[in-house]
Amino acid sequence: MRANSVDNPSKIEQIYFQSKPSNPGAGRSISYKPQGGSAFINKNLIRVNKKQETNPLLKTNRFQYTLVDDPTMPEDYDLNNEQTSVLFLSMQYHQAYPLYIVGRLDELARQRKNRNRILLCLMDNQSKSGGENDNAPLNSLTMQCMKFETTLLICWSFEEAAQYIQTLKAYEAKTQTLLEGKHLTFSTNANLTHLEQAGEVLSSIRRVNKTDARNLLQTYGSISGVIGVENYEEFLNIEGIGQNKIESITACFRGRFHAK
Repeated sequence: MRANSVDNPSKIEQIYFQSKPSNPGAGRSISYKPQGGSAFINKNLIRVNKKQETNPLLKTNRFQYTLVDDPTMPEDYDLNNEQTSVLFLSMQYHQAYPLYIVGRLDELARQRKNRNRILLCLMDNQSKSGGENDNAPLNSLTMQCMKFETTLLICWSFEEAAQYIQTLKAYEAKTQTLLEGKHLTFSTNANLTHLEQAGEVLSSIRRVNKTDARNLLQTYGSISGVIGVENYEEFLNIEGIGQNKIESITACFRGRFHAK
């Protein structure tokens, strides 16, 4: 069911909603520099979409940026000399307008095919109820990111969100492999089939080997099919998969995120 309201929609819409640029076609840039000697300094300023002008993360003074009023700019933050594009999303806003980010991800994927694409999601919707459906919005968002080949980063405050952007900017001269991390580096061999690439993703789960991943994919057809199984206990019917592996798969796809 589509949500139609939030606790304070006017405030959230002011920060996150895709309003029209104040001067479409102007393509102008306004430079802002952080105050204080300890702030992150870089000669190449981060290009920030003017629609993000009221985002509190810009007030953290974590990085230098240029505010760009350009209606053709698909990303919220253009980093690393046009190598990395970042979208910002409030989970509270996502729950109110779930179709918003789908359109943004689709547009970004079409216009920035050869870039590292990142979705930075602020978890500002934390429920105290602990209900079973608390993770449903995040699970859905994860699936959308996989569909559009976009990396999902989770943050718990505007300060942490700004720190992510600062770090990504600091690593602009590093290789993509280093940014991905040693433990989650998947093969980019163009000769690999789609099944083999999906198998590498599943086999990165603790205790799950490549044979298990291949058997799961052959049984359920895709990663989405594996994730969507109603009761993971039926994985016991697959040779080589026992209770310990099921627990690992469950923790990966249905476990809760906890802020430190």
